[in-house]
Amino acid sequence: MDANVSAPEAKILLVDDVDINLTVGTEFLKMHSIIPDTAMSAKEAIEKIRQKDYDIVFMDHMMPETDGGEASKIIRGFGGKYAKSEDFGTLKIIALTAMEASEAEELVLESGMDDILPKPITKQKLNEILLRWLPPEKYEAKGALSQSQDNGEQGGKQGGSAVFAEFVKNIMSDIERFDRAAAFEKIKNAGGFSFGEKGDSFFKSLEADLEDYDYDAAMEKLLDINTEVADI
Repeated sequence: MDANVSAPEAKILLVDDVDINLTVGTEFLKMHSIIPDTAMSAKEAIEKIRQKDYDIVFMDHMMPETDGGEASKIIRGFGGKYAKSEDFGTLKIIALTAMEASEAEELVLESGMDDILPKPITKQKLNEILLRWLPPEKYEAKGALSQSQDNGEQGGKQGGSAVFAEFVKNIMSDIERFDRAAAFEKIKNAGGFSFGEKGDSFFKSLEADLEDYDYDAAMEKLLDINTEVADI
């Protein structure tokens, strides 16, 4: 089993055009003592990359205007430390994607990205990426992942509550717009965490309401749980 990475000195940029995905990714990185910078578009990411030397950029592959693949090609075109290289000290770009493995591998080859972190994110997969691509001097390996960490569980009540609240807020917004597809996607992403028996049961129940097109029941559950988030 891989050693658990702690990397408070790592310089990480997390890029996604969806707020909840940035929140989820940030919480997972915090489990490794990493506080990432964030960007909500390719344009913003490119600007930040030109201003700061990052070790790793986690780049969502599906974004409006300029997607992650096109952004990676632009960045690689800068040359020098931005060029693709196996050497440490050059920028590593990791695709965040829910694609099938074969499609994701093709994206990486075409765009000049280095690797893939599948969505929904899990602790184990993120840990593997950090071990593989962070410069050795930027992290400390602290024993092995626990079984709960290996399954992608949240690392602490406070972080779990914050992420749970963000999921609730965003799913409420989707249901107000009758956007079932967006709500289902967020519920799927919530599966990357463990919120305890109560929280996990809540998302399963919410999913059942949406499958039945029962928006009123789903919204009632969301409003009720909103008052209990601190207990999740």
